[in-house]
Amino acid sequence: MFKVNNPNPAAMIFVTCGATALKKGELCTWSTSTAIPGTAAIATAIILGVVAEDTAAGEQTPIYPVRGLEIEMDVYQGGATDTFSTTDVGKLFDVIVASNDFKIDPNDTIGAFIMINRYDNDQAKAWGIIPDAYLYL
Repeated sequence: MFKVNNPNPAAMIFVTCGATALKKGELCTWSTSTAIPGTAAIATAIILGVVAEDTAAGEQTPIYPVRGLEIEMDVYQGGATDTFSTTDVGKLFDVIVASNDFKIDPNDTIGAFIMINRYDNDQAKAWGIIPDAYLYL
């Protein structure tokens, strides 16, 4: 699950959820005028933001736009490496998605779109931003 740090409730947008329900904390993208769940390697998609609450298909979903905001993420545990280092700060990484649960993957820079700016290996957490080039709003 992604958590937007210091979101601005006044900036929240509402978009119709596509054919697949959206879960709180997942990244969503823009597709044929609807919000759909994000996936790994979505660097070529148009990212809307982080879903604020569970939303059924066809309903209006509240979304936190993430332009200029830091996102807190769990770090994927189970790859060749499960941690970040100081040399990773400022680099782009991709996510791994399982059952609507997004985690930053320290092993994956293919299709990467989240720039790490800090991390806590003891708690398996990382914080980063999504550069403007990948964002819809």
